Amino acid sequence: MAELSEVSRDPIFDPWMGKIPGRLTAEQAAHILGFAPHDVPVLVKHRLLTPLGQPAQRSTKYFAAVEVFKCAADPKWLSRATRVVSGNWKR
Repeated sequence: MAELSEVSRDPIFDPWMGKIPGRLTAEQAAHILGFAPHDVPVLVKHRLLTPLGQPAQRSTKYFAAVEVFKCAADPKWLSRATRVVSGNWKR
């Protein structure tokens, strides 16, 4: 997994802030987790990722950065998420 300092240099994060934002968009979360952005709704549907608040069905979803990094560091979660995403696209 990338070091926190490496991730903060990634262009998806605001470089002038010098830190990871508290909430991430689906695209940012997908990038950190190693999934495609179109996989995030599948992970949400299977309750492997939980958006912040109670967003409307078609609204922008945000995810807690701390939870995304916990998932990225957990091999069991990554394995389960990969199986779910792979199984979803086989249908």
